[in-house]
Order: sequence, then C-alpha cells, then structure tokens
Amino acid sequence: MALGGGTGEISFDHRVASEAAATYRRVAASLEGAVAALAGDVARLGQWQGPARRAFDEPFARTSVDARRLAAELRARARRIEQASSLAAAHNRAVRQALAQTVVGPQAPMAW
Repeated sequence: MALGGGTGEISFDHRVASEAAATYRRVAASLEGAVAALAGDVARLGQWQGPARRAFDEPFARTSVDARRLAAELRARARRIEQASSLAAAHNRAVRQALAQTVVGPQAPMAW
C-alpha cells in the first residue's frame, strides 16, 4: 500500500489481495481436510494397543492441534487482507468524493 498520485488515494491492488485471501482460505481448508482424514485413519486403528498406539497418538495430537492452529491463523490473515482492501477502497472513495466536491462543488455567488 502506498499513497498514489498526490491525490491522497491509497494504491492497493485489490485483485492481488482477493487472490491472496482466497489462497489462504484454500490452504486452511486443505489443512483441515487432511486433519479430518487422518483422524478417520486413527479411528480405524482402534485395535492398536500399548506403546505402539501411544507412540502414534501423541505426535498425531500435536500435529492436528498445530494444523488447526495454522488453519485458523490463515483464515485470520485472509480476513485482515479483506479488511485492508475494503478500508483502502472506502478511503479512496472518500478522497475521490472530496476532490469532486472541491472541483465541481457549489461556488460562491459572483459579486458584480
């Protein structure tokens, strides 16, 4: 983001922001899907007992928590990107409106 052209507008590529937010959301959904699939596999391994099961359960639990945390962070980043894009667009609309009123707005009556 940068101020553009001396007008006070914020230069912001909304298309790139939208694509980044969508990518974050897709990756988050993939992570959540992978964790769900792995949880299903773990449930099917219910016959495992003892040290072999414990050796698998603990890393899986940590990994699934980490993956869910990362997915939540990616979704939060997507929201922040969308908010920044929306704020930049609102700011630019306000700047353009103010400039339009200054240039073509009502003028004081001329004194003859």
